Amino acid sequence: MEPVVTSLPIGYTHLNNLIVALDQTQPVYVAPHIETTQGTAQGQHTDHHYIIITQPDALNRVHYCRIPVVRLVYHNGIAFAPDYGEQLARVESVRGEVERWLVGEGFKVRAGMVGLPEGVMLVEGEVWEIDRYYLR
Repeated sequence: MEPVVTSLPIGYTHLNNLIVALDQTQPVYVAPHIETTQGTAQGQHTDHHYIIITQPDALNRVHYCRIPVVRLVYHNGIAFAPDYGEQLARVESVRGEVERWLVGEGFKVRAGMVGLPEGVMLVEGEVWEIDRYYLR
């Protein structure tokens, strides 16, 4: 039987904390990610849209930051958001801002996400406010 390699997720609530742990010689992966709550008997569920930044290290640890961007509530498959299109566009906008910021900090950015173990409760990051990052 071959050994099973598992990774240890290490979550950061703020990108400034994450980048201290990252290796600038290795790529950093950035991707949009959706987590859906289980639906109710009344047909309601919520999609939580995040931007997740990940980088594995040589010790099988996955350093990550998960930035909440949009929360959309649905009833019978219909979103309760008059600005639904704008909300989804915000996810892409924040992804682009995060990527540009990381590149400006000297990181190589790749589209993608390092898989995290299923069933692990992930750390919630702070809401992205680009001014906070440029004014460090």
